[in-house]
Amino acid sequence: MPPKAGTTEAAPAAPGSPTTIKPPRPPPTSPAGTALTAETAPNTPASTVLAAQTHDGFAHGDSEDDDNGRGSAIRVIVRCRPFLGFESGNKCVVDILPNDQIKIAPPQNTSLEASRYTFTFDATYPLESTQFQVFKRSIKPLVHACLEGYNATVLAYGQTGSGKTHTILGQTDQSDESVPPELDESQAGVIPRALRALFYALQKAKEASTETMKMDYNVNVQFLELYGEDIRDLLNPDPDRAKLSIRDGRAGVEPEVIGIRSVEVESASDALLCLTRGSLRRVTRATAMNAESSRSHAIMSVIIQQEVTNYIPNPKSTKPIEEKSSRSSKFHFVDLAGSERIKRTHATGQGVKEGININKGLLVLGNVISALASKSSNSKKESFVPYRDSKLTRLLKGSLGGNHKTLMIACLSPSGSNTEESLNTLRYANRAKNIQNK
Repeated sequence: MPPKAGTTEAAPAAPGSPTTIKPPRPPPTSPAGTALTAETAPNTPASTVLAAQTHDGFAHGDSEDDDNGRGSAIRVIVRCRPFLGFESGNKCVVDILPNDQIKIAPPQNTSLEASRYTFTFDATYPLESTQFQVFKRSIKPLVHACLEGYNATVLAYGQTGSGKTHTILGQTDQSDESVPPELDESQAGVIPRALRALFYALQKAKEASTETMKMDYNVNVQFLELYGEDIRDLLNPDPDRAKLSIRDGRAGVEPEVIGIRSVEVESASDALLCLTRGSLRRVTRATAMNAESSRSHAIMSVIIQQEVTNYIPNPKSTKPIEEKSSRSSKFHFVDLAGSERIKRTHATGQGVKEGININKGLLVLGNVISALASKSSNSKKESFVPYRDSKLTRLLKGSLGGNHKTLMIACLSPSGSNTEESLNTLRYANRAKNIQNK
């Protein structure tokens, strides 16, 4: 299991100093001073009680749906989108099987074993799957982990037009805030739901502060895109003006982008406003396969700082002793540009250059995944991981082989016209699930 990203507590007493026996702390209470429990707050949602009833004062998510069956391995899920209008009449080649298996019909008659076209993942979502089903089963555990102090990453991969942006973003203005994110039947995607869940838990923990224990937090967001090998700050009104660079950290520290704008947000709505403004600045282009094809890789980062202050009675003074502890974590949301074939997108001019750069970046990412998978399967063998071959892989160093809890969402088209691309996506994802993070 990866270590928590950043948790600090008050330093222990120095050797030889007198030992102070602390009395047991009372249960967390509401702002009015009444202990908040299921009995004292019968009309309060269970998740609210859980967020408030924390012995350490920090925010905690609902771990009911947590799935750590594969330890620190990267978890991989597959989602198959519905047929698009222009694909009507095409054969469906994707078959979702029991036990999270997926089978794809081979592109032509073959003597190869059927097992070569059957894959098993952490979760599979069929054509009729909904946004809230994906969130409840696969994203909610990551929200819980991030609140616990772990770094987390959601990474969407697939060919152009396979539904990546819909899954990650969806319709950001359609969220139904009257119900929990896992029950919201709107078309809001992973990011809007995760932001709502994070702020809900943080705010409830803050509201549960008492006179003897106070919790506070701050949240900042960053949003960038990699267009070719150029880093563009999507929260900068003029993203082309600033020339951003990557600085590699020391051992155990992730690379960071120098000069990127970090915006403090006080609510999920504020964060979504940043997301919407940044999305409008992304480079998109219409192709024969996608009317709004993303021409860049985008990474939105949510940085969370939590601080809890315990006030302990001081026998020598009327001023209580302050014992502070803090917890820091971050959540990366990665929307990769789709792999594509020039002859199918009918791209010309700048569109051809963009397609070549996209495929080049995804090739390097594939090489990193292969190297990490090989390293995980044979821990005694020293293998070189080519992180520095692209800016994308440098920025994802913590997510792939680092200390993040990482989920890859492999998006597929069900159409027989995309069989080769869908099969390649599944093979790509199958390699990724063998990676063991720290």
